[in-house]
Amino acid sequence: MPPQEPFVTRRLQVERDIVADEYGFLKANAHARAKYSIPAPSWHRIFWHPDYSTGAYPTSDDFIRDVARLTREHIVDRLVELGCDYIQLDAPNYAQWHIDPGNRAAFEEHGHDMAHELVARVEEATRYVPLDRLAVSPQCGFASGEIARTMTLAEQEAKLRLIGDIARRVWR
Repeated sequence: MPPQEPFVTRRLQVERDIVADEYGFLKANAHARAKYSIPAPSWHRIFWHPDYSTGAYPTSDDFIRDVARLTREHIVDRLVELGCDYIQLDAPNYAQWHIDPGNRAAFEEHGHDMAHELVARVEEATRYVPLDRLAVSPQCGFASGEIARTMTLAEQEAKLRLIGDIARRVWR
């Protein structure tokens, strides 16, 4: 029986221009410079499986190279064309620990105030980078992929409220 996770079984192809829709919405609704975050090609490695993917891509490196090419040609180049000047390649596969419920519970159990801690980290960062070049971002933990479901809607709302609270404290 094949595993439940989705795996690449055919060559990747672009079916529609989601960047124009997403960035158009972001640009129209942002009240400040907008950042567009996308997963780095390395994150997609989870979709390559030696038993199911070799017909499309003989190796995971072949798959990642194609993901990188498509990312560059159909996402990054398109964003630049639309006027986006703040693009972040995110590698959530390297930082999954902070969205783990056990890690979150341990943080709170030790009496840490998440907002206070994050404001302090931003203030610390200003020793190295000007504040107008810094940002806080809720990018990880929303389970935007098909495989994970790490946060409930209520948890997602709480996370966005926390980010808003931090931003208001730091950039008052």
